[in-house]
Amino acid sequence: MKNLLNRKKASLRALLRALVLGFAWGFTACGDDIHDFSKTTPADEAVSIYIADSVFTYSVDWTLDEKEYTASMDTVIVKFPVYLTEAVENDVEVTVTLDNQLCNAYNTVHDVAYKTVTVSDVILRNTTVTIPAGKTQSDSLVTVVYNRPVKSFVDTTGFMIPVRINTYKGGGVKPDYEHRHSYVFINTSRVNAVWFETKSTEKTYVAGMGINTGSGFIPFNDMQFDLSARWAARENVTLTVNNDSIAAYNAKNGTNYQPMPAGLAQSYTISMAGGAVAGNVYRKPFSLNYTGELSALNDTRGYLIPLQITNVDGNNITNYADRSIFYVCVKYAEYFLELVNSAPGAVQPKTGYIASGKNANTNASVTINNGILFDNNKTNLFAAWTHPVNIVLDLGAEVENITGVGIFMMPNNVSVGYCLGSVEVGFATEDMYANGKQTSMGTVSTTARVAASYIKPNKPFTARYIYFTRMTGQLGLILSELEVYK
Repeated sequence: MKNLLNRKKASLRALLRALVLGFAWGFTACGDDIHDFSKTTPADEAVSIYIADSVFTYSVDWTLDEKEYTASMDTVIVKFPVYLTEAVENDVEVTVTLDNQLCNAYNTVHDVAYKTVTVSDVILRNTTVTIPAGKTQSDSLVTVVYNRPVKSFVDTTGFMIPVRINTYKGGGVKPDYEHRHSYVFINTSRVNAVWFETKSTEKTYVAGMGINTGSGFIPFNDMQFDLSARWAARENVTLTVNNDSIAAYNAKNGTNYQPMPAGLAQSYTISMAGGAVAGNVYRKPFSLNYTGELSALNDTRGYLIPLQITNVDGNNITNYADRSIFYVCVKYAEYFLELVNSAPGAVQPKTGYIASGKNANTNASVTINNGILFDNNKTNLFAAWTHPVNIVLDLGAEVENITGVGIFMMPNNVSVGYCLGSVEVGFATEDMYANGKQTSMGTVSTTARVAASYIKPNKPFTARYIYFTRMTGQLGLILSELEVYK
């Protein structure tokens, strides 16, 4: 009898514990780890709370040049109700919350690497919903809004916005641990590409001097260029010199470039790793390798180096068909110019000098006041033109060993920009002029606001005509004097 009484007391205590536990389960979520996907709940609570459509996927697909993108949305907006597996006799109140910890758990389970979003970029609306008594669906929809421009999605790792059921109130219900989460996936696809930013560039090789950069000379094998990728790349890119394209280039551009003589490497392997990022463009410099004699570069027709992307390692990288070839135009020149601080010789007498001018854009004649331009008085001004202008100076007879020229502008207003901007200088002998030919010595440009611009070639020349082509001023052109030195 005593044992029976003890058994009854034990049963009552067990029943009391079950009631207490059941009360706790009915009015709040409980558990040691809310991110445990395998968690189960007491079997005596058969009605479960769940989110039916727990996965929402949006895609952003960038075109190859990344100037355009296609997307399955303009703004990331997700709406969903909360459900019960069966209706109950009382209202059930459910709250949801953003839970970035679920991203780590999901990545671990599925062996992926989605990134979390910044909480401040996510707007949650209707975070508390009610499933009315006798119903199986909430009376309003939970709404997730990602407040970020679609065009900002460029990371192909992908992003996740994880939302979970946070709390619930109502007797006889439990969460469905497999379906109490809502995952919003934003997947970005991008095909990477390697290309040349520009289609061609010009370099001037001056006999015996190397490549003229405008500020000095560099050896031929130190000429640097850039390969570009749309985003960070580590692949190797193979460049090949494609001399077969020279004829087509010459026909299209009216040139007569020749292939480089022996000594230029015909193939290059460039590793894109370690480049510099500017915006979304990843650039990697490389250098041409020429080991031949510089004296062999003596063809006045100039040289063309067509560099073509012929191979790119990697499964997710390609190249632009229309930007896969880059032309390095190497012009041969006997002369180059530099700006110096003083007159490079004695002033030649200006008797017989005559100058004529035209607008470089329209070819219309411009007035030249030769009486002022050659009066040896640098305070006398004669013209204010719309630049650029072309001026041809006739010296009246051939002059040997010319060592430079001088251009003088408005002396009292150079501080506001009435001074030289840039000019190409060339010359012709009487025979060259009769045959319509001239030799260009190059172009000089400056930002220095000075009244006198002294221009010196690398070696003396003989000429009757000196050409000042596309002369510009930093603000305007008001000439006072032209001089020739020897």
